[in-house]
Amino acid sequence: MARSSKKITLKNVRLSYVKVAEPGDKFDGSGKEYSCQVIVDKDSPDYKELIKARNALLKEAFPKVTAGQKASMRMGVRDADEEGRSEEHEYLKNCAFFNAKRREDFGPVPCFDRRARPLVPTFDTIFSGMIANVQLTMFTFDTPQSKGVSFGLDAIQVVDNTNVERWDGQSDPAAGFSALEDEDKPETVAAGASEEEDDIPW
Repeated sequence: MARSSKKITLKNVRLSYVKVAEPGDKFDGSGKEYSCQVIVDKDSPDYKELIKARNALLKEAFPKVTAGQKASMRMGVRDADEEGRSEEHEYLKNCAFFNAKRREDFGPVPCFDRRARPLVPTFDTIFSGMIANVQLTMFTFDTPQSKGVSFGLDAIQVVDNTNVERWDGQSDPAAGFSALEDEDKPETVAAGASEEEDDIPW
């Protein structure tokens, strides 16, 4: 079967389990990949377009699939409410989610700021909880184990990474410090100070 694919862009989604600044290990241990979980509000127009595009792609790739086969296919997009995930995580209420990945040998995920200028991804610019626009390649697969659809992570644009709560438990490293004035400079010890003048107890 020839693989079917379609490029799509989703706007104002939330990102979680982000591995974009550096690639993480693949689940099967066969290498490394960049990845993130994309969370879409089910009331958004983009969600309806996403499901419509996914169903069309599956129909194109598997025109003769039976009802039984369809029930066992991996549909890519998962409903957080139906799976009970939203009971564990408040941010998943009325949302659907899926994982998007990019192989390490494809190169880093292209990232852009609000003005569409290139942005070097770091742990403080692209992180879990931020709002983003994402470009994806949706593609079908057919293996002896399963059939279905997956998502390739093509690019990320920052919508808001400032006025949002981080979901990864990490905080801004600078938050533990305050700006210092010139008078806050410590006094230096004069060169040649004797051992008796040393108040460090060792």
